[in-house]
Amino acid sequence: RIMIPAIVVHTAPQGGKKSVSFVDGQFVFYKSGFYTDGNSDLSLLMALPYLLLDGINEDGFAISVLKLDGNPTRQNYQGRKSIFTTVAMRMLLDRVSTVKQATEMLEQYNMCMDDAPASYHFFMADATGDYAIVEYTFKEGEEYPTEMEVLRGDDVWRYVTNFYASPSMVDSPNGSVLSTHGKWRYETLKANLEKCQYQLTPVQAMGLLQKVAQGPGEEEEKSTGFTQWSEVFNLS
Repeated sequence: RIMIPAIVVHTAPQGGKKSVSFVDGQFVFYKSGFYTDGNSDLSLLMALPYLLLDGINEDGFAISVLKLDGNPTRQNYQGRKSIFTTVAMRMLLDRVSTVKQATEMLEQYNMCMDDAPASYHFFMADATGDYAIVEYTFKEGEEYPTEMEVLRGDDVWRYVTNFYASPSMVDSPNGSVLSTHGKWRYETLKANLEKCQYQLTPVQAMGLLQKVAQGPGEEEEKSTGFTQWSEVFNLS
């Protein structure tokens, strides 16, 4: 196990919304104790607002990103600016209050992800109780995902791990039937949330996250890594 610095980032952009987000310090090669070791280049801290993996803003909008297997998303619609996953989350936390506003804003940009064999999807929720999974899926015959899909309004979209949730991807190698990436965690979330009818206290929610945490010995740690932190956001 590598002890990584999990960094809490507070932002208050001029004309935007205050937020708290969380960063894996290894993104910029920081190791545990970097802040006081006297050797680390602390100028890299300036990049942290754009390296987030999840966060919540002052209006109660929260978002998280999760890894998917397969080719990266490469949208190339004319007249749209291109953004990456972490830049998208920064933009949304700074500017939107609701899931509806977030999905409408994402549709105005081209999502362009890593060259590595991996894509990503978002889970988001807001203080009104709305929630959604946003995925980028394939058109028939395409090699890279280009179609943005918003999955919302059904209890099955309340939880997500590391395979495509969209019905359009159900028979793909990285979809909900064939993929095993995050499957045991997904099934545990599903069973426990159904059992309590989707109503948990903060303590119960953190307990559920503990049940699905990954540690040494888990086979899928090879592609996703150990659980680095767990959190419960109070959206209201």
